[in-house]
Amino acid sequence: MAASAPDADFELAIRTEGNRALAVGGRLASILAVVSTGLTSALALRDPAFWPAVSFPVACTIGATLTWRMAARERVHGPAAWVLFVLFAMLPTATLLTFEAFLPWGAATFFFGPIAIGWLVIIVLTGFTFDARLSMVVSLIAAGSYFVVYAYARRHLELLAETTTDATFRADLLGWEVQLLRSALFIGVGVLIGGLSTLARVLLRRVRDEVTEREAVSRLFGQYVSPEVQEKLVRERAHLTGERKVVAVLFSDLRGFTTLSEGRAPKEVVELLNRYFDRMVGAISKHGGTVDKFIGDAVMATFGGLLPVENPAAAALDAALEMRRELKALNAELPGLDNGIGVHFGEVLQGPIGSAERKEFTVIGDVVNTASRLESATKELKAHVVLSDALVNALPEARRAELVKLGDVMLKGKEKPVTTWAPTSERQ
Repeated sequence: MAASAPDADFELAIRTEGNRALAVGGRLASILAVVSTGLTSALALRDPAFWPAVSFPVACTIGATLTWRMAARERVHGPAAWVLFVLFAMLPTATLLTFEAFLPWGAATFFFGPIAIGWLVIIVLTGFTFDARLSMVVSLIAAGSYFVVYAYARRHLELLAETTTDATFRADLLGWEVQLLRSALFIGVGVLIGGLSTLARVLLRRVRDEVTEREAVSRLFGQYVSPEVQEKLVRERAHLTGERKVVAVLFSDLRGFTTLSEGRAPKEVVELLNRYFDRMVGAISKHGGTVDKFIGDAVMATFGGLLPVENPAAAALDAALEMRRELKALNAELPGLDNGIGVHFGEVLQGPIGSAERKEFTVIGDVVNTASRLESATKELKAHVVLSDALVNALPEARRAELVKLGDVMLKGKEKPVTTWAPTSERQ
């Protein structure tokens, strides 16, 4: 099955970062290989027997430079990475078998030297491909190659073993158990590097998913909730799919704003609205509410939907009263502002609503429409804050003493009248 678009993006990111690390490592390795070539050549000038050994750092220089250049162009991935690292895994093998043909003691001459360490280095480098299978395959090639080379070197190692009376040294040279342990070391390193590659993939994918969730939360909620709330949503993996919730919905509309904005410059009007909304949103957030949306000079908020609160109805009432107090404080600086607030309680559908290109996290349903109608009825009912009977019934008994019954009212779109209430302090 083809990878999804997000997975394709993830694989591209993995490839980019892996190639970037390989490019840096390849450049440093090529420098070290050149230095090694110089040192080995200096040894060969003093002892011609070292000249065949010069071939290994020269080959490493070529291989490291090739890796560097390919990685810089982000070409070390997929089949290309497999071909490259399998060839690298054969490099120590080819070098030691070449010595078998040209040196008096054959492959035994450098069998326990730096060349054998090359297998381990190559296995480690496969980790930058984030491909656990490649690490495992290269480690198996290294383990098998080690045994092949040892089989060729054994006849000379047996002659060397005859020159010592140290039983441990002889076992190290000729014991198949020791050689099996060394081969197992290659495989163990491959398993370890493969495991680290898999872990790195999991961690990077987790980071990618968290970043994606943060971006989704930011797109859906914008500036409606604080960064702390956004962090909480990501941390707790809040459901961003459609679900039914029992919430309190609050609608607040700025009264007489058209008249207030007449004669003011657009910039001044915007600044006025922003100062008003800053106070209103602060009051809503203080009591655990979430601003759902701004509609012109109106604001809609929910309590108990996105973020849990102990009693959504009581929280919404407290927020409404806080909004009125904030408005009075603002009027000391900007006289003439007034608003109406309607609050209803019930079940809504909550989730990201919109097109494929743009979605908005919101709540929909009759509860939303009724809250809006209650806000519109504040003038008729001569109350700044109007509550539905459903919301009042959800309040603790002690809180109901703060309220006064306004009576039944027919709201637009409703077949039956709605019993309304208001805080005693907010009667006009």
